[in-house]
Amino acid sequence: MAAVAGLARFLGGSLFRLERFEIAGNERARTEEILRTLEPWRGRNLVMLDLAPAADRLTKIPWIERVTLAKRFPDGISVRLTEHRAVALWKNEKTLWWLD
Repeated sequence: MAAVAGLARFLGGSLFRLERFEIAGNERARTEEILRTLEPWRGRNLVMLDLAPAADRLTKIPWIERVTLAKRFPDGISVRLTEHRAVALWKNEKTLWWLD
C-alpha cells in the first residue's frame, strides 16, 4: 500500500510537470501560435502524457505539415516541425494563400 502511495506521489508531484517547450523547424509558422496551441498541456504530468492529441492539434496550423514530439525529462517536450513548402503565394484582398 505504501508503494502505491509513493508511486502516486512521485508521478503526481511537481517533478514531472510539463513547463518547457523546445521548438525547431518553424520558419513561417509563428512560435507564439505554436506555444498557444500547446498551452492546454502545460502543467500536466509528463510521464503520463499522451503526445498524439498535441501533435494532431499542431498539424491544424496552416503552415505545419508534420510534427514530431518527444518527451524531454524532467519537464519538457521537444517539438520538431516540417512545414509545407509553398511554390506560390496568392493574395486575395487581405488574405494571403500559399499553394503547394
